[in-house]
Amino acid sequence: MKRRELKVAVEMMEAPVAVLHVEGTVDSASCAELEKELDQVLDGGHDHVVLDFADLDFMSTAGWSVLVGKLRRVRARKGALHLSGLSSDVEDVYKMLQFDSLLPAHPTLDQAIAAVKAAAAAGS
Repeated sequence: MKRRELKVAVEMMEAPVAVLHVEGTVDSASCAELEKELDQVLDGGHDHVVLDFADLDFMSTAGWSVLVGKLRRVRARKGALHLSGLSSDVEDVYKMLQFDSLLPAHPTLDQAIAAVKAAAAAGS
């Protein structure tokens, strides 16, 4: 499988909600870019974040480590970090690493956004 270059498009919704559309490959060479984009969103006061993985081809353990690190920051600020659109390959790794107990995942982007907005309204 050919790996595509990482692209992250940020969609700022009504604060504190943001969506990061992640496309391509997240590996040890590109995980710093994902981390930078997440930091910018969090620094901007958007503590309720959806990562849209509908166009994600592959995520290495380095990428998953970035998410766990950001999850700590998000939780400390009473925020939420949810995933959407996991391919079967990405979902297999997500479950194998047991991240399904840490990071909620939703089949669709709309479901993930609704869950994050509900968490924001509830203050958690």
